[in-house]
Amino acid sequence: MNYRIERVEKDDLPFLGKFIHSAKLALSINRLLYLNWPNEELQRPNSPLLAEINNAVNEIGKETEEMDRFEITYMCVKPTAQRKGIGSRLVQLGFDRAKAWGIPLKVCAEAPSIPFFTSIGFVETRHVNIDLGKYAADNSGFGIFRHSGMIWCPE
Repeated sequence: MNYRIERVEKDDLPFLGKFIHSAKLALSINRLLYLNWPNEELQRPNSPLLAEINNAVNEIGKETEEMDRFEITYMCVKPTAQRKGIGSRLVQLGFDRAKAWGIPLKVCAEAPSIPFFTSIGFVETRHVNIDLGKYAADNSGFGIFRHSGMIWCPE
């Protein structure tokens, strides 16, 4: 494999912003929130959908709020580079640190990434389903969005 992990520099930010934005738009919840849909009120900071998302994150967080842990807060691998071990190598950095400290590693995962995290040893602690259909236009195809808390514990 021909890649390396490097510190993010200021000059990387425009590319990373564009990359993350396009990667996150693959998720139905983000298409509902950030594309120009007729229900633009969902994009306001006090929207009912954003409140439901914040409540879901808080619910998931209750499972681990009292434990010492490391967390993966954001990880993204370019789609053309996926399934080549890059994501596993990135998570391995977290595993190594968690093992050294003897504490778990936590992640909040969206449905497309749950099989990846499960395959490398994470287990679900809690999930919350959000019905996107109630926020979208009729017959728009939006359904249930699952957000899961997952944890990996060192042996």
